[in-house]
Amino acid sequence: MHAGSLFNIANSGTLNRPGVDHTLVNFVLGPPYTFHRHSRWVPFAQALFGRARATRCTSVTLFDGGIVWPPPGLIVPPGTLEPVDATLRAERTGFAMLIGGGLDIKVSKHIALRPIGADYYFTRLPTFITGDDTDKNYFRYSAGVNFLFEQLNSPFDTRLEPVVHV
Repeated sequence: MHAGSLFNIANSGTLNRPGVDHTLVNFVLGPPYTFHRHSRWVPFAQALFGRARATRCTSVTLFDGGIVWPPPGLIVPPGTLEPVDATLRAERTGFAMLIGGGLDIKVSKHIALRPIGADYYFTRLPTFITGDDTDKNYFRYSAGVNFLFEQLNSPFDTRLEPVVHV
């Protein structure tokens, strides 16, 4: 068994709030467990825990008198009002958890393909308006290439024979 970590960024806009940018960043740590470590096919399970940070951001243009720009469909002649551009940003930090597993296929000593990795992804973050905790449940699928680095004589490596000093 070894310690694993994951740093992930998800960024998206929202259809019901055009112009608002949503970003969710997490950093989680935990122990993955691999089965059949000596074979080519290596299924794994993992439980990762840590923090998530949500950010919402939008750009607005302000005019004298507190008018927010742009109202849809309104055209103002140039030089009529002096605009001030501003970016509104709100951030919250909370709990993150990923529980799942997948399959790695070793193609060489230092490279493995991951055709499937699936996780239940849970976050508990304060809302942007009231600050009350809100739970969100997600499903995450991943696939890719893993680069394998092995450390000989690691205290966690059970494949090596114990060395006895006389």
